Amino acid sequence: MSPADGVRQTADGWRLVFVPSLWGAAVGRFLGSLGCAGYLAAVLALFVLPAVGFIVGSAGVWQGIRVILALAALVAALFLTAMVVSDLRAVRRVDLRPRSLVLTRGWRQRELPLDTVSRIVVEERHKLGRQVGIAVVLSTGDGDIRCEADEHSPLGRSSAPRLTEWLAELLDPAEVPVTMEKVLVKAYVSVESWWTTAQVADFWDVPAEDVAGLADVWQVAHQTFLPRAAVYRSDMESFRRLVYRPDDVCEVADAIRGTRPVVDRD
Repeated sequence: MSPADGVRQTADGWRLVFVPSLWGAAVGRFLGSLGCAGYLAAVLALFVLPAVGFIVGSAGVWQGIRVILALAALVAALFLTAMVVSDLRAVRRVDLRPRSLVLTRGWRQRELPLDTVSRIVVEERHKLGRQVGIAVVLSTGDGDIRCEADEHSPLGRSSAPRLTEWLAELLDPAEVPVTMEKVLVKAYVSVESWWTTAQVADFWDVPAEDVAGLADVWQVAHQTFLPRAAVYRSDMESFRRLVYRPDDVCEVADAIRGTRPVVDRD
């Protein structure tokens, strides 16, 4: 029985699927590159074309449009190339065989004997309080090999504890230790998106009146915030509120709840 979505049984073992479809990933990258190019073109058209038209007239505007479109196409091509190269280098799947692991990158395969793997770490990756993927890290004599499944893939949404337990049992005969870590991926959100006292209390599962004290003890960054829309209001003081940096809130959440600690990861 498969322990998680994204894990399939094969004729000679099991397969962990980190990227379900290379073509699907390529399509996603292509659409992303178009969005990036469109955003760049819109910004340049909004701020550059008016200045060009004012200085050199309408003829210059049409020339500017051609330059902007050329730049946007170049950016799209560079972005798409970089992303596709990254996808081809990433591990798409890992076949678990009795005496080896077979890693597939793009359309290339590499066999890794189990006796060269010193340990395996399953990372449960979280961002802003929710799981955003799973990574399986293979430690070998030549360094670590990261195999990542994001939240858009079935494996990336599966249970990391269950996957860890299953891998540990499967690889026990080969004496390969399997452990799990909960990893915090930093979000670096602006202060406008920091969390209110009520949000922090709900996330920590503590009374709202305890949040300020716990934040001081655990050195959670916080500040008084006034929304821009309230700056010119006569009652703007009523809109001031204490907000907390979400990355810090998430980093200490498990410790406050009394569960396993997280590993800070930029």
